[in-house]
Amino acid sequence: MKKKTQYYFNRRASFDYVLYEREEAGIELKENDYPQICKGAFDATKSFVWFYGKEKREMYWVNLVINGLTKKRKLLMNRHEIDSWYKKSKQKKTTIIVLQIYKKNGKFKLEIAQAKRKQKWEKKQILKEKELDKEIKSAHKYFVKNL
Repeated sequence: MKKKTQYYFNRRASFDYVLYEREEAGIELKENDYPQICKGAFDATKSFVWFYGKEKREMYWVNLVINGLTKKRKLLMNRHEIDSWYKKSKQKKTTIIVLQIYKKNGKFKLEIAQAKRKQKWEKKQILKEKELDKEIKSAHKYFVKNL
């Protein structure tokens, strides 16, 4: 198996969302999209996955910006996988976001995840906990050093 070449990683996803389930999906790209993604000439920060079609049986990557143009691209997954993702997202009232884009065996893949947006107070609480941990570690180092 060849190495994965990563082109995009959503760093803010774990801070802004509670992530539940992850999955790999293929992308149906146009010819002129390949070089733009390889160059990094795209913006996927506000993109998400949406269900279209009869009986919501097609998944699309929406709000992808390539060269200043907003586009949508079809995701390639099995029918039963799409159905299960649709049911889960409706039951839990979650959105599906893109975590990373990479090339695997010469084909572009997306890592998608079910996510629920965190509230502002949750984010503040996490930052406070991290700050307290830092203070405790520094106090512990100081205490151990001065023994």
